[in-house]
Amino acid sequence: MTLSPGIAVIFLLLSFFLTSTIHAGEKSHSDSDDSVSELICQAGQKKCEGTHGKGCYSPAIGQECFDGLICPPGRRACVGDNGARCYDPASGQQCFNGLVCEIGRQPCTGSQGTSCFDPAVGEECNDGLVCKSGMKACIGEHGGSCYDPSIGQECIDGKVYFPDQKKVVKPKTSPPRSKRLKALKKRKKKDKASITCPPQLRKCVGENGNGCYDPARGQQCYDGLICQPGQKGCVGPYGVGCYEIGRGYHCYEGLICPPGKRACYDGKDKPYCYDPSRGQSCN
Repeated sequence: MTLSPGIAVIFLLLSFFLTSTIHAGEKSHSDSDDSVSELICQAGQKKCEGTHGKGCYSPAIGQECFDGLICPPGRRACVGDNGARCYDPASGQQCFNGLVCEIGRQPCTGSQGTSCFDPAVGEECNDGLVCKSGMKACIGEHGGSCYDPSIGQECIDGKVYFPDQKKVVKPKTSPPRSKRLKALKKRKKKDKASITCPPQLRKCVGENGNGCYDPARGQQCYDGLICQPGQKGCVGPYGVGCYEIGRGYHCYEGLICPPGKRACYDGKDKPYCYDPSRGQSCN
């Protein structure tokens, strides 16, 4: 069938109209998607975008922007290898390469973490581990913690031993995971009659040694391992030790990783600690 010239023109016009409508709708949809992701600030505000985030800030009221970090009036940006945060110089706070310390405190950074310490009260910094007055740092393969030599505690390769506690030297290589779990299940407590404790103390006897501890002081017992107040036991085939609660330490079957680090175990060798913030990964 042959269409008349008039009808053919009508079909061409309809086809052009439909095509234009579809393209216009697609463009409108694309524009709306772009506007959703775009940062829109109010009058008087400026955009603050960078590696530390994005947002809007108001210079007129004293806000400042530093590479995506927005600080309120009176505060300054403290950015470096130790993080990004705002601090208040007027209150005596100081910035140390991304670490903010209160007045009188100094930075303590190293493989054991990042924190601040106060030498005026006898605190000491040891490779990122802060120990209180009278305490010493015990850092080694098994992690890091503080110990008190005045009460007979000893340090061996990152593990703190208490008086009369059996000193266990763990092998440098580890058995297969199935054997390790089986060995853990077969652990047996030692005879509690082997030691005598004063009335106010309790016996702490197990695979990790034996001794007396004082629950009233907040000490805790972990299968023969005695931890001081504020500490928790990390016991397993890879080591035995105590670590401070709330400081960011990570425990994996006896391996204690310092704050900011995580444990990695590939099933072939002993686990190790790695630092995700420095681009390290668990392979």
